[in-house]
Amino acid sequence: MSPENSPGGSEPPSLVCSPVFSDAGRPTPNGAKVQVLPQTAVAKPESPLAERKSAREPPEPSERHTSNKRRPSVVSNTDDDMFDESRRRRSSIGVSQIPIISFINTKSDYNTVDQFVQDPIACGFFRAFCMKEHNEENLFFWLDVDHYKDLYFQGIASHEEILEHARSIMTTYIGTEATLEICIPHKLEKKMMEIRERLQNDEVNQDIFEQCQQFALITMTQDVYPRFSRSEQLKEFKARVDGMCPSVIPRPPKESLVSHLVEEKKTTPTNFSLDEVMEDRILFPIFLRSLRKQSCLENLYCYIQVKEFEEAMENSDVKLAKELAWSIFCNFLNEGSPYQVEYTSRILCKSVARTLPTPQPEMFRVLKEKAKEALENDYGRFRKSADSQKLHVQMEEERSALAQTKRVSLKSLSTFSLRSKTKIAVKKQA
Repeated sequence: MSPENSPGGSEPPSLVCSPVFSDAGRPTPNGAKVQVLPQTAVAKPESPLAERKSAREPPEPSERHTSNKRRPSVVSNTDDDMFDESRRRRSSIGVSQIPIISFINTKSDYNTVDQFVQDPIACGFFRAFCMKEHNEENLFFWLDVDHYKDLYFQGIASHEEILEHARSIMTTYIGTEATLEICIPHKLEKKMMEIRERLQNDEVNQDIFEQCQQFALITMTQDVYPRFSRSEQLKEFKARVDGMCPSVIPRPPKESLVSHLVEEKKTTPTNFSLDEVMEDRILFPIFLRSLRKQSCLENLYCYIQVKEFEEAMENSDVKLAKELAWSIFCNFLNEGSPYQVEYTSRILCKSVARTLPTPQPEMFRVLKEKAKEALENDYGRFRKSADSQKLHVQMEEERSALAQTKRVSLKSLSTFSLRSKTKIAVKKQA
């Protein structure tokens, strides 16, 4: 990880909870109640503390949204924008004319720690600042307790898993041997003894860490927040939230299988794999137009942008990675986003939102796998449609044209060579 990507401080726990997406009755930053969408079975996320020494991996997004509501499109629908060689882009990110506030509940005028930690997007920028200041233990404790409450409220973990997470919080943050020890006031020492006794008896409840969590919030308000209010991270947060939603304009592939077919003197295949179509400048536009006609572009666009994100991280291009991460979140993950994929989850949304300012290489790994799986299904339906015949027809036309051009070029070269030899022979005779 590049220095810019990891501003310092201890490796944070997996940050996966916020009342913005929480259960019914849990508060949002403005105090309103949240109505929860119907849920199917949800994958149980691993404890954030269990992965502290490893790369961050978001929980498997198996909780599905049931709403089919779509917001105004922010994706270009013109082929000229997508395939004009003169407008080839560094990435698939474009700029729409739709304010980002249309798709998120975050506001740029937050002015308290409570508002920042409750909102997953705002919390990401506050988290980045705390890590830079090496003053992250209180925030991580607050978020881990929030995750504990989420496990308790949503019913996505067993009693044993909830108990294990509570014990992990104790050993990580409370006590002289804790790896990220937080300051506990004298008046809460009796409460700590009570918590330890409960955990020893395998007893847990949703408010077991409530008083400690509130004290951590007070500590952040008095300590780190005054500096954050003058930070570059706050300026970046406001610029993001007050800006326009990024659009998706896929870059056309540069290469094609047709060159290989001509060089190897092979016939055009009748079938192509999804990977061949995705990497071919002739085949990809055909598949794209077919998906657009069926209004099912989200899996394709999501897969493309996640691949670009991984390439940017691999090349240590943190600036581009941030832009791509923000685009992926706004267009595909956030509830109500213009191209929300069905395999996202509230837990994944919150996890990603809190790492947007400091992207991690593996933060979209699960999303990429799910997008590829869904895209394979889309391609399977495409192959059964009449549009799939265009792949072979278009490739054969291109192959024939290229082969003819090559033959003409070789013939011209042969004629030129013969003429040159004739001129040389004439000069020698003279």
